[in-house]
Amino acid sequence: MSDTLLDEYVFIQNRELTAALTSEPTTPGHVIVNLASPLFINTAETKHVLEVIRQIARNLRDVTSSKRCGMAYDGDKLLHVIPLHGLQASWSAILDSEKEFHKEFPGYLSTKSGPELNKEELDDMQKCITAKSGLSHDDFDTNFHGDLTDNNLFTRIIRGGLPQWRVWENSSHVAFLTPFANTPGFTVLVPRKHTSSDIFSLDTDDYNALVEATCSVAMLLKRSLNLEMCGMFFEGLEIDYTHAKLVPVHIHTTDRELLKSPLKEDFHELYRGSISTRLGSTSYPAKELHEMTRELRSRFQV
Repeated sequence: MSDTLLDEYVFIQNRELTAALTSEPTTPGHVIVNLASPLFINTAETKHVLEVIRQIARNLRDVTSSKRCGMAYDGDKLLHVIPLHGLQASWSAILDSEKEFHKEFPGYLSTKSGPELNKEELDDMQKCITAKSGLSHDDFDTNFHGDLTDNNLFTRIIRGGLPQWRVWENSSHVAFLTPFANTPGFTVLVPRKHTSSDIFSLDTDDYNALVEATCSVAMLLKRSLNLEMCGMFFEGLEIDYTHAKLVPVHIHTTDRELLKSPLKEDFHELYRGSISTRLGSTSYPAKELHEMTRELRSRFQV
């Protein structure tokens, strides 16, 4: 078991995963989940694991009195469920003004935006990925399953009304490169109908359809970019529309040690516009951790 995952804070443990409050959180109630095997290898297993993660997020939201939780997955066997504290009752955008860009894996993944990429870089990456997906610009399906007056950024992309670097699609979802990637190949996946940006609040059918689509896109990115791993985030405070962020992990085999000791970041009481796969830099009071653990165990009948 990881040094950051202590038995006294475990509230779920089975053959597929172990979930616990971390003693080194980035925010109150930060949960880490050690997976028995990485996501995206088997779609059915990924759906089952991410259904458990959805239940964790919903219960953690209630225990921490937060409005919603985000998820950060490192592409290997560590997943974070992070309460997003300080949100208003009605949705409003919260953006992190700090930007970053890494051509190679720096030891963590995050949802911070990067500086705007030029068209040539995006064109080249699109060609690399669509060479495997088989998607061509002439074949884009611009069907949006909703009100045609909906002016959301993602609905306009789906309908083909904005410049875009689409790399994959099916009858219910569309994936495209973001021009503000923090690493090459950073991809956004959206459904063709306008549903909530709070992914863990989606109904079961919409949630499962999104998870199935993330598996397809993650496997596509791994094949086309020659990757061993692909990370993923659920967050939803930049655009008010369901979207998953799929993040290529550009790492050499000799650099895999970077995954064994997650890097640290400062502790924040409130959500500041991004989340990451890092842990916190300071220990959290044991009394509060024990109280939250007891509540979560009671909810999961541990």
